[in-house]
Parts: sequence; C-alpha cells; structure tokens
Amino acid sequence: MTLLSSMPLRAHAHPVVGMAQFLYLDSTDSDVLKAASFANRHLEGFRRDDPDEPEADHAYRVANIVHNVLLLDAPEYSVVALLHDVVEKTPTDPGLVEAVFGTSVSLAVQALTRQEDLSEADYIAQVLQASDVAVAVKVADLMDNLIARFHSPKLKQTIGKAELFLDAMKRAPLPANLRVARQMLANTIRQVKP
Repeated sequence: MTLLSSMPLRAHAHPVVGMAQFLYLDSTDSDVLKAASFANRHLEGFRRDDPDEPEADHAYRVANIVHNVLLLDAPEYSVVALLHDVVEKTPTDPGLVEAVFGTSVSLAVQALTRQEDLSEADYIAQVLQASDVAVAVKVADLMDNLIARFHSPKLKQTIGKAELFLDAMKRAPLPANLRVARQMLANTIRQVKP
C-alpha cells in the first residue's frame, strides 16, 4: 500500500489546498507512513489561519518540499516535516511524539514549536541550534507559507519572517545540504516579492 492510495479525496476552494496529499512522495518507509497517519489523526479538524485550510495539507506540502524540492530523502526529514506543527497547533503532548518516533524526531519537532512568549529572534536561534533536520524543515515550512500566502494580505509579514530566517542562516555555519536549502529559500522569497 502506498501513501497516495490511503488518502481520501477532498474538495477545496483554494488552488494550493487539497493537492498536498497527492503531491507527497510515494513512500513505503514505515516511519514516514506512521508519521503520515499520526499527522492525519492529530491534525484532524485543525485549520490554518491564513489561508483557511486544513493543517494536515500544510504538513504534507512541507514534507513534499523537503523530499522533492530540497532533495533530502532520509526518512527523518519527511517524518519531522509531517509532524512539525503537531505539538504547536494541537494539544498533542511532546512526550507522545517521543514515545512513538524517538528522541531525535521529538527534539526537532520541539525546536520547531514556537512558544507564545518567544521573540522571533529567539525562535530563529532555537531552530538554528537544533538539528539539521529541524533547520531544513523550517526552510520548507517558510517556502510553503510564502507560496500559500502569495495572494494573502499576510504575504508581506511572511516575507519578513522568511528574510529574518534567511539572514540568520547566512551567519550560521551550515553543511552543504543546508546551503542548498538556504539558496532555495532565497529564490522563493525573490519569486514571491512584489
């Protein structure tokens, strides 16, 4: 069974929304399939603020970007991408993520979880001090937000956040795969900037 064959069809008004599950890699990796099931179950009923769409669609698009755009095919990247908003946007306990997926996945997801009282600079530092997986998933998250909000009044704010993260990445020592991710984020910002 493939991930694609297990997804229900849903109609969405927004052209980006609803395609995510069909664009996602055709994975047979058991951890990726488990993460997809976990994300579907825990994000069910939760919606993003802008654009109004299911949280799960965003998770699938971020996983798609990590795998098919940034070309990071180790399963842990896809697992963290699928789970990156589960703790932040739902009442899911980080301990459950650790129990099901292990410490490294849990730490990456927690690094990507923004606490309400955390400044943007502190949040960026939190992500950049975490694993390469967390940094790559954040890049993919920002890329998806930029694309999804292309016609949104929040685009300018989203570009600002992406530029802050990009500037911080430029000052951080990065392995080769994250230098490519940094360039892909820069390209996406350039493409959506008015």
